[in-house]
Amino acid sequence: MTGPTVADAFRLLQAGDAAGALRLAASIAAREPANARAPLAAGLALRALGHGAQARQAFERAQALDPRDAAPVFELGALLEAEGFPDEALVRYERSLALKPGFAPAQAAAFRLRGRLRAGRGDFAAAADLFVQARALAPDDPDLPLYAAQALLLAGRWDEAWPHYARRDSRIAFEAARAAEGKTYRVPPAETLAGKDVALVAEQGLGDILFFARFAPRLRGLARSVAFTGAPRLASLLARTGAFDAVRDAPAAGEIPLLVADLPLVLGSRLDLFAPSLRAAPDAARLSAWRERLGTFGPKPWIAVTWRSGTPRACSPEALSKAAPLEDLFRALRSTTGTVLAFQRGLAEGEIARASAALGRPVHDLSQASGDVEDALAVAALADRHVGVSSTNMHLAVLSGSTAEVLVPFPPEWRWRAKGASPWFPGFRVLRQEVDGSWAAALAALADTA
Repeated sequence: MTGPTVADAFRLLQAGDAAGALRLAASIAAREPANARAPLAAGLALRALGHGAQARQAFERAQALDPRDAAPVFELGALLEAEGFPDEALVRYERSLALKPGFAPAQAAAFRLRGRLRAGRGDFAAAADLFVQARALAPDDPDLPLYAAQALLLAGRWDEAWPHYARRDSRIAFEAARAAEGKTYRVPPAETLAGKDVALVAEQGLGDILFFARFAPRLRGLARSVAFTGAPRLASLLARTGAFDAVRDAPAAGEIPLLVADLPLVLGSRLDLFAPSLRAAPDAARLSAWRERLGTFGPKPWIAVTWRSGTPRACSPEALSKAAPLEDLFRALRSTTGTVLAFQRGLAEGEIARASAALGRPVHDLSQASGDVEDALAVAALADRHVGVSSTNMHLAVLSGSTAEVLVPFPPEWRWRAKGASPWFPGFRVLRQEVDGSWAAALAALADTA
């Protein structure tokens, strides 16, 4: 009777039992020391368990036992890439391709990594081509659609970008929820919406919702009616834009659901790509209350500052986590006159004290306002100056007719373009982080106009 095989270890890996696979691979390696597949399986299990150094040793052992096998060379490349050694990883991918020409996983990984390296140097057109090639070879890679979409959008290749953007996490989740109800979700051709009732469905963050809502008027000129659904925090504000026939919690019977971020895809040639933002006046009572409260903080000009936004990338491959160095930012505002307000949602302990020390005078906590959209819109309309990273506050500023000075991390979010001003945020001043990660030039420019 033969014992367990390496194939059994790989089956345990596929089932998510990395610890069991590691034990089995170790026993096989002890029994069959010349079996190169055993250390390969062990390396995969060790990598899954977070033991990078031991995984590397296992892959190198597998290479030594069978120098002609491309798999351990490729897996070592993947490990090195995940650990932040892209140049070493690329060498391994290319070596695995030399061992096995046409090895699709290695080809896709090499294209993806070259794309990331090109994007890291600001060559977004070349990065886009590489990501598209990688996606063709690895259609199930969850990261590649958004890598490709972001690079294509930054390169201005709009029609190519939207189909890749369609594979964002929020749409995949929506499709899965519909499927669980026995329904499907497909973006219909624009001409089929003529005379129909459409329900735009909110998705992604509040800022994204407000951004894509700018395209709704063009759809409203085509469909019989357009409702906006699923964004209760934005409902009163969106109702005041006049862009929708109704604003409610969920689509009504007979309405065709359409995710709001799919508007560019469905509109196609009808899309007014650089459509202006919707406009909404703040609630009068809140505007009056916040005008009085801001006056208690200090004299005008009132300067609203935001230094952090977004979702940590660890939570989602498409996450856009943005941050500017807190002390350096407030130090750049030292020569300002007026009252500086921390318009920051989710303040961390000690941030107000750090900001005040860097500014050289008190920074006032306005985090309460940033947590409520109607309050935040009132503050956005009242502030004389907005400074900070891209966030919901910036979308509210443009919604209220205000402008801002926006600190844009590198690589930039596509809406802020690769250089120059953003066509979607007229009058906004864009201050960019350098390719090497330095904020010095951007903050010096901010200080010069403080």
